[in-house]
Amino acid sequence: MKNLKLIFCICLIIFGLNDVYSLSDITSIDVIANQCPLEGGNAVYQARILLMAIAANVIEFDDNCDYNVERSMQTMQTNSIEEPEILFKLYPNPNNGTMLLDYKLNATDKAEIKIYDVAGKLISKYELNSSSTQINIHDDLLNSSIYFYQIKVNDRVVQSDKLIIIR
Repeated sequence: MKNLKLIFCICLIIFGLNDVYSLSDITSIDVIANQCPLEGGNAVYQARILLMAIAANVIEFDDNCDYNVERSMQTMQTNSIEEPEILFKLYPNPNNGTMLLDYKLNATDKAEIKIYDVAGKLISKYELNSSSTQINIHDDLLNSSIYFYQIKVNDRVVQSDKLIIIR
């Protein structure tokens, strides 16, 4: 079945019915379309849709997954149960140097937020108390500019994003 659809797409090229995609393009798309969707993600489905559009026909694909999907799902569920729920929300963004960070930590977690300028220079650092759920940050060192913040929990980066200061 796989060879038939590839041959059909090649025939479209040879007879000039498809002048948008080259043989190399179609071969690459075919390789992606025949991957396991659990490994290749949305790109696999998009490649399948593209091949069907090129062929102007419905094509059935094998998922080519070599491992037990049920076992994989059980592992994912087990991992998500064991992982602690850690949430962070920095707002408002943009702000004038005064902002709130809402967070949720486990009692044994050590956490911090660091603010860097666009050159990567550390501007400010704040320790997050695990017995609290919010920190009010008022930083006069932050001039109107774009900054980046990084939140670490137990020496592992869990969130990073840009921060805009308008004064």
